[in-house]
Amino acid sequence: MLPFEYVTIEEKRIYQNNAKARHIIMCALSEEEISKVHAMVSAKEMWYTLALTYEGSKEVKRNKLIVLKCQYEMFAIKDHESI
Repeated sequence: MLPFEYVTIEEKRIYQNNAKARHIIMCALSEEEISKVHAMVSAKEMWYTLALTYEGSKEVKRNKLIVLKCQYEMFAIKDHESI
């Protein structure tokens, strides 16, 4: 990285915004979650990793929807349930 005096105002603003976003994300996470993302440089990487961890990829989402659709189509009252 270049010495600080060679950094443009725009680069400084981007760096500060990234640092703020990283700080906000880190404050919101538990110790276990922090260990997943603490080594990442950008807030965008952190956010993407957390989203992938909790929401899954597009394929995972599609498979979840298929399962839910099948459960809905086969929805019926069970023996141990009452109205």
